Amino acid sequence: MDVLGLAYSEYSDVEREAVVHAHPRSARFKEDIIQAFYDGNKHKPETTFGNVNADVLADKDPHFTASISAASFGDPRGAGKPLLVLQSKLPNR
Repeated sequence: MDVLGLAYSEYSDVEREAVVHAHPRSARFKEDIIQAFYDGNKHKPETTFGNVNADVLADKDPHFTASISAASFGDPRGAGKPLLVLQSKLPNR
């Protein structure tokens, strides 16, 4: 079982309660986990294409732009050349 609840049904109520008891959630759990995801991905934004981490970076970094390049598909000729820009935020003026 992970933070997303994958395989949740494979664990008994007793097992899940033991995990929650061992690792209680803080009052700021939602904010804390978003910050933890951001801290774990801010140095490698190119790995966030197509997953929730792109949303986390976009939420925390006003200059984040999620894009995919040809290099992401194993084509070194396109390294650094965006194929598709998914999201872009301009600095506040």
